[in-house]
Amino acid sequence: MHAHSNPADFFMKVLTFNYPKTEEDHNKLEVMNANYAKVLEQEVFESNKSIRCPEVDVSPNSRLMASFRTQFNMLMYRNKAIVKREPQAVRSKIYSCLVFGFLEVSLFWH
Repeated sequence: MHAHSNPADFFMKVLTFNYPKTEEDHNKLEVMNANYAKVLEQEVFESNKSIRCPEVDVSPNSRLMASFRTQFNMLMYRNKAIVKREPQAVRSKIYSCLVFGFLEVSLFWH
């Protein structure tokens, strides 16, 4: 890996397999599976056994559930941020809605 390279690109290169798989890809996959089984599998299994998550109450009366007003306000805030950030996308959505609206009206008139 180079000093100024993107780590995600490195991992994508290492973890990518071609389809249809070649003999080299099968060998690479076998080596990766064997190394995982030898080095990490038992540790992952043990750490997963030790994790205990409490049950989450998702009933409508739960105090964890946000009210309709809170959810609506959050959606409006997010949409306002998107409109400020990408006005071109908003214009294109409006134009596409108008075009498809006129198309539907012309198709289903009477």
